[in-house]
Amino acid sequence: MNIKMISTAAIVAFAASSVNAGGLMGAIVEEPVAPPVIVEEEDGSIPGWVIPVAILAALLAASSSDSGGGSEDDSDN
Repeated sequence: MNIKMISTAAIVAFAASSVNAGGLMGAIVEEPVAPPVIVEEEDGSIPGWVIPVAILAALLAASSSDSGGGSEDDSDN
């Protein structure tokens, strides 16, 4: 009779340990990943070629302006 009690206790202990084998935490559920967001540039922005053209125009205007080139002493004669 003692062997029956010990074997019954061993079976119950084994069954109880397999029930809690995963631990007491709940299942981990991963949330779905959102697709990437694509941001488009606004149409109201300045195109990339405008700034270099404006700088080139300013340089051409500065180089073509006539500063007189002569000295003030020559105008007295």
